[in-house]
Amino acid sequence: MDSRPADPAARRAPGLLRLALPIAISFWARDLLSGGVDLVFASQLQGEEGIGDASLAAIRLALPFNWLMIACWVGASNGLTSRLGAAMAAGESEKVEQLKAAALRIILALAALFVLLGAGIGLLAADLVPDPLTARQFRIYGMVLVAGTGLSSFWSVIPDSVVKAHRDTVTTMVAGLLSGLLNALLNWFFVFIVGWGIFGIAFSTVLSRFPPLAYSAWRAGRHERRRRAALRAPRPGRYPQPVRAILSLAVPSGTAFLVMAAEGQVLNLILGSGPAATSTLAAWGLFDYLGRFFAMPCIALSVAALPLVAHAWGRCDLAAIRRDLRTGLLAIHLYCLGFVLPLLLLAGPAVAGFFADSEATSEALGAAILLVPFASLFQAPQFFFKASFEGMQRARPGLLVTVLRMVLAAVLTALGLRLGPRLDWNPLFGAALGYCAAMALASLALGAWMQAYLRGLPASFRKT
Repeated sequence: MDSRPADPAARRAPGLLRLALPIAISFWARDLLSGGVDLVFASQLQGEEGIGDASLAAIRLALPFNWLMIACWVGASNGLTSRLGAAMAAGESEKVEQLKAAALRIILALAALFVLLGAGIGLLAADLVPDPLTARQFRIYGMVLVAGTGLSSFWSVIPDSVVKAHRDTVTTMVAGLLSGLLNALLNWFFVFIVGWGIFGIAFSTVLSRFPPLAYSAWRAGRHERRRRAALRAPRPGRYPQPVRAILSLAVPSGTAFLVMAAEGQVLNLILGSGPAATSTLAAWGLFDYLGRFFAMPCIALSVAALPLVAHAWGRCDLAAIRRDLRTGLLAIHLYCLGFVLPLLLLAGPAVAGFFADSEATSEALGAAILLVPFASLFQAPQFFFKASFEGMQRARPGLLVTVLRMVLAAVLTALGLRLGPRLDWNPLFGAALGYCAAMALASLALGAWMQAYLRGLPASFRKT
């Protein structure tokens, strides 16, 4: 087989670390600008007695729909990015156009689904929520956010996937920063200037997605014009079922995200049943947030790996895949052990005291905070291997190991929570230690699967 790159940009493509840096910046900024903005403004609403608490409760009630939206968006984007990257690298221009048209059909279906879900919230909120004030706030916030998601968020799947398939993560960074800044500014305008209350908070989130969408679409169009102009001899090739080709990757990828969301709820139930449940749950929430915050660069590596591995797969370049895997794993270890661990050794007690309100919560978080770098280190390879498998057009390994991880996390976290006091440990330290062990086992399992799969490729390496 001719393994020469059909991709005109193959020889000048940026490396994994260069691709990951803009994504890491975007993730950190969006976490700071978007993650808590709605909650902050909801807590400041004035008017009826209890309106702030009712609005916070309404946002919490809408969280499952938000998780569902993210799972659908991430799954569709990952599936499309992987297929596009491989087709571009192979010079199969017909497949690229097929995939974009098929993705549009998937987006229309998702948009219709979420508009219907939003309408359902509007009709059934009073029956689902006993408190009338909370039900009213949930009806407004949930209906606008969920239906608005159908009309705004999913349209960005195609341009975002196209720019990532072209290995342009700077556009992803700019779009993320723009969305976060606009959400914060529009919240301030609609809540404090216009006085639209909870409607303004939801409407701000929806409205803030359109300018980044326009920017990403413009950048995607430029990339595609350059690709078509540089491609001198397109290779023939079409998918018999392009929608199925995307969904075969998108469904397992999105389902894995939902499994991780379910894992969080299972752990909350386990920790809530243990000793000192209130302080343990509060400290666990902070431990989990810090773990995710410090893991942002590692997750960015995973996002960057997907299109990079997809291009290498399309070129049948096994050496490039192995090289990117080594680079990513080395970067994860150096970052977690060389930066996060020393930082928390120095600042861990101060961080625990700053975030925790009560002495019990501060003590629990302080006991476990030095496990944060290891939680990031042990779970990061799983994300990285999962994305690399998806880049090689294989989504099932990542999903199966994610399910295994949820089971291991539930068992070992519960075991650590129970054994901790018997070993004279803080219960949260025991739970966090069990959680870290579960993450390590899941990463080792997927890493072993990857190694076995790569060993079989020299004789059977074929584009699928």
